[in-house]
Amino acid sequence: MKQRIFALALTMALLLAAAVSAFAVEPAANEGETAPVAETEQQTADAAQVDAEQEVTASEDTAAEDAAVGESAPETTEEPLPAPEPAGKKVNFHDLEELVEKNNLSYKSLDATIDYMLELEETEDTLESSIQQLMGAIAALDPAAPDYAAQAAYLERKLAEAQQAKAAISPMIQDTSKMESGCCQLIYGAESLYIALVGMERQETALERQLASLDRTLEELKVRAQWGQVSQLQLKEAESGRASLVSGLATLRMNITSYKMKLEQMIGEEPTGTMALGALPVVSADQLNALNPEADLKQARRKNFDLRAASASEADALDAVGNMATMSGAMWSMLDAARYATEEAGQQVELKFQLLNLQLQDQRQVLAAAVAALETERLAYQAQELKYQQGTISKNALLTAEDELKTAQESVQTAQDNLFATYNNYRWAVDHGVLN
Repeated sequence: MKQRIFALALTMALLLAAAVSAFAVEPAANEGETAPVAETEQQTADAAQVDAEQEVTASEDTAAEDAAVGESAPETTEEPLPAPEPAGKKVNFHDLEELVEKNNLSYKSLDATIDYMLELEETEDTLESSIQQLMGAIAALDPAAPDYAAQAAYLERKLAEAQQAKAAISPMIQDTSKMESGCCQLIYGAESLYIALVGMERQETALERQLASLDRTLEELKVRAQWGQVSQLQLKEAESGRASLVSGLATLRMNITSYKMKLEQMIGEEPTGTMALGALPVVSADQLNALNPEADLKQARRKNFDLRAASASEADALDAVGNMATMSGAMWSMLDAARYATEEAGQQVELKFQLLNLQLQDQRQVLAAAVAALETERLAYQAQELKYQQGTISKNALLTAEDELKTAQESVQTAQDNLFATYNNYRWAVDHGVLN
């Protein structure tokens, strides 16, 4: 009601202004010359009255719509997505082994310890050889020789020194198998992290495409909401979905940055989270056809650290039993435990290897299915593109078809990466005995 009164007051003010202007005009030569001025001002007043009434009507319609539907959908309030940091140093998958060996502190520590153990073993072997030579020289001395006593005392003193040195070195020598396995695990861990990051970045690209598609849908919904084709509630739900997508994308980017920082530290780079990753290698059909699961399993058993450690423990138990004059029940139990541990370790190696082989076969068929689906999507997009050129579909429909084609392309890339990841695990099992 107040708005109607305001509109009428505005109309009266315009009419009074027009009347004052009409009386303020200088007298003309004849009365007909003032008519156009008065007529123009009257038209202005009429137009103002119409505009005021339309404003009141629009205001009342808005109030009625708010009362029937509720509060209108708020504008999107989430902050724009932060731009990714500029890409740092580019690293390729095949560079990882060399980078870890040269720069990773844990690897360098293990590698230095292995070298030290090998030097100790060489020194022990040299001392053992000297001990045997000295013992032989002492045995070869002629007791009847005039200097026998002096030579024997000298050689015995040297023999005692060599034996004492060997006794000091022997306890320091450690089995390097576990250290070598640790070095392999560091390289394998870096490669696994790299593969995971490639997949995360591909997921980021897919989410960005979904966000762009959703933004197009929101623009369309806003226009349809103005025409009353969709409700404000539907618009709010779409905007809420966008906010969730933005949040998920931000979390994914945070995880990518943190994983990159870990990988950068593993290869000796400053952990900035900005490193650029190269594409993963593609497994060829020749590489897959060259696999021999039966022979590869035997090699994986020989290389596996857990199985080797269990076998060594069983060998130690057998040595201990062999040095015993009589066997007690506890000794038999120790020997049985060592045998069971070796057998269980062997079963675990075989089980993990067989599962890995099954995964490899499955990834091959997944890739074949993804390639077939991509070809179908390519044909579908070509059909939609023709329809768009003919004017039978909208630009949004064409962009949706393009998104589906890109999704199919990414599915093929993901299948290729998954196949490579499984193949890489297979090679680690065969070449180094690493089965995780």
